[in-house]
Amino acid sequence: MSRETWNQVYLRLKVLLRRAGIENEAGEAGALFEEVFGAGRRDLLLHGDRIADPASTARLFELADRRAAGYPLQYLLGKWWFMEEQFAVGEGVLVPRPDTETVVLEAERLAKAYGLETAADLCSGSGCIAVSLAKRCPGLRVWALELSADAFPYLERNILSSGAAVTPLRADVLQPDGLRLPDALDLVVANPPYIRSEVVGTLGKTVSHEPRIALDGGPDGLLFYRGITSVWKEYLRPGGWLVFEIGFDQAAGVREILAAHGFAALRCLRDYGGNDRVVCGRKRG
Repeated sequence: MSRETWNQVYLRLKVLLRRAGIENEAGEAGALFEEVFGAGRRDLLLHGDRIADPASTARLFELADRRAAGYPLQYLLGKWWFMEEQFAVGEGVLVPRPDTETVVLEAERLAKAYGLETAADLCSGSGCIAVSLAKRCPGLRVWALELSADAFPYLERNILSSGAAVTPLRADVLQPDGLRLPDALDLVVANPPYIRSEVVGTLGKTVSHEPRIALDGGPDGLLFYRGITSVWKEYLRPGGWLVFEIGFDQAAGVREILAAHGFAALRCLRDYGGNDRVVCGRKRG
């Protein structure tokens, strides 16, 4: 094995991941190979006959074995892309997902269409929403709130590395009293925990490594939508917007919650896969 070429190592890696049931084995093999060897797909095409360093090969397959056992690729890499930014991730923080781009794009549309100036991102986690929104809306001041002691350092790190105009706050979004926030916000965005409690444990090996606190939305998955709407409508100015990421089957329930609290202009948007993903509404007044 010590005389394997890069190509031979890469092919062996793909086989291992495929046998483990990894759907995108080529993409994940490429990401792991580049992480260890510093060589991308183009390098493999041009220099695939290069002899692989045995120590690096051993490290690569240590990572591959962990991935085959269900450990998230993003945690192995320590980073993941979301929109135009790369975010540090690891145990204790939810991995950014493409579906969440729908939230950012709708929040951006509202901020620009209505000249919004202040926003809060609740349950911020890695900060992917807050940072992306701030970068896409330079005139918007953003506060990012996160309770988890494990996730908060990632939030601070990602804000710092991005240079985005975001203020991190360690806070319970359901009990935000005493926070230094504007008297009235123009926009509140949230990707709260929304998986039903009984379902969280059935989501598969990879998701099982992500923090339950970021997934568990209570018995019906709507616990945080009720709490956030009730609490944060008081922080929104009249005419301000509340934008939620939702589970694919939660649009009706979240719309009912917003309507019951006096929100109007309710809208539901779909993600890239055609699933309901965002519900938003405007505070009357």
